[in-house]
Amino acid sequence: MVGELGAHRIVLAARSPVFAQMLLSSGMREASCAEVDLPDMSVGAARTFLHCIYTDEVDKATWDDAEALCHLLAAVHRYEMRPLAGRIAARVAALLTEQCACERLMMADLLGIPELRAQVLDFVVSSRSRFSRVQATESYKRLGMQRPQLLLEILARLVPPEKPRVYMSPAISSIVL
Repeated sequence: MVGELGAHRIVLAARSPVFAQMLLSSGMREASCAEVDLPDMSVGAARTFLHCIYTDEVDKATWDDAEALCHLLAAVHRYEMRPLAGRIAARVAALLTEQCACERLMMADLLGIPELRAQVLDFVVSSRSRFSRVQATESYKRLGMQRPQLLLEILARLVPPEKPRVYMSPAISSIVL
């Protein structure tokens, strides 16, 4: 155990259906031992997460830190805190840069956040010059290796595929049914 933080089970359950299931359902380990593990979360991130649970707000330092917001977004998404997740996703979109756009796209795709995914795609393809700057980043290379279907989607938005043409032979003048 890296760290231990205190919280009220009723507050956690009221703010998150996942916590409600974990803490208020019989047969769940968390309900009987009154302890919830937060895997893949540092103690600092867990403190920030608890602050958000209790206040429904994100502290200013986290609000201005794109990386911290992404970690927080993953947590609130995991625990199905939808209104807060929507606000955080909107802020992540507002902080997009050419350097981080591909990472944010992969994150939105991985977490299944369609609104953020669409906003990042729109950002990337908003102009050819922006796409050119995105294309020069290391995260673009990672995108191509890790999520090639997203790269195909970007390219299809930049240069939409032509619709297949239907050719009719001049010898065929009518169709008989």
